[in-house]
Amino acid sequence: MQISVFHAVFQKRLLHKSNLFFAYLYKKIYFCNMTIRLKKIRNYYKTIACSIAILILSILPGKTLPKFPEIQNIDKVEHFAAYFLLTICLLIESKQFRTLKQGVLLLLYPITYGVLMELLQFFTYDRTPSLLDIVANSLGAIVALLIFQLIRKRHG
Repeated sequence: MQISVFHAVFQKRLLHKSNLFFAYLYKKIYFCNMTIRLKKIRNYYKTIACSIAILILSILPGKTLPKFPEIQNIDKVEHFAAYFLLTICLLIESKQFRTLKQGVLLLLYPITYGVLMELLQFFTYDRTPSLLDIVANSLGAIVALLIFQLIRKRHG
């Protein structure tokens, strides 16, 4: 909002090349805001790294992934654990998380990301999307939020 208001007010002045001060000021504020955005992105490096790892594991062919013991539905536990970890990273790195309502809003990222990763498997070589995988992803995120909130209440 700040850039657009500033842009609207000074855009006409920028068209006149006689006023270099406003052009300098406009560029300074624009790049300053970009720097602030990049710093915000850097605050989420663990979440970004975890998201990239999930992306890679989601699109790799199933034959190249490491094999775990042959337990029925062990892949659901893997999905649960991956999205549990993703959500914990997001909650730890998020500075604005104060209430459970804000935490629920933060859940939009891991749940949406889990759905997109499952849909992306339509386009992979030997992977198939599964509704149960989406449920396991979402449960991992929800349980992470509840445990995080519980620990937070106990330790202040």
